[in-house]
Amino acid sequence: LDAITKAKSHYTKQIAPVVPLINAALPQTKEQTTILAQIERLAVGNGLVLSGVTMPGPVGLPSATSQTATVGTALALPINFQVSGTYGQLQAFLSQLETLNRSTNVTTLTVSRPDPAKPIIYSITLNAYVKP
Repeated sequence: LDAITKAKSHYTKQIAPVVPLINAALPQTKEQTTILAQIERLAVGNGLVLSGVTMPGPVGLPSATSQTATVGTALALPINFQVSGTYGQLQAFLSQLETLNRSTNVTTLTVSRPDPAKPIIYSITLNAYVKP
């Protein structure tokens, strides 16, 4: 009985406060609108123009994880988008992207400038992770 009481106390003090942070970093559903709104807010806040946002279509019936792919022991929702602006703006955007409460990572970054009179175009693929 003493061991159970100690375990409950340990859970209450050490584990329970961290659970909401873990659930925010690795949600059980895709939460597409939330992550897209965060990406847009960061892009606009750094002076970038966001365009061309795409995600894979659902395989089978739409569900909380239907557009995800297995990456290691988690599921990832790949999001492809383009931003245009200066290198400094991109650098600030990526820095802030790293501080989101959701677990994400940039898997590809392609730089192009088809017209020297226009801003640089950055094509980015971002994985937003989901708890399996």
